Amino acid sequence: MQQTQEAKAEHSHLTAKQLQAAKERDLNEFHNLVRDNMECPECRKVCSEALKGTGKKKPDEA
Repeated sequence: MQQTQEAKAEHSHLTAKQLQAAKERDLNEFHNLVRDNMECPECRKVCSEALKGTGKKKPDEA
């Protein structure tokens, strides 16, 4: 558990709200956030959810 707390100190995880706000404001900013946080498994999961609505993947739920 100690390691997780240290990781959080140097990296604040992205939230779906943050990504949605960035997506609405500026798609470049949104994609930069996604790219910069792909090393973190937790952020990658949130990012892949957020990417579903951008047309980057097949629109399954269109």
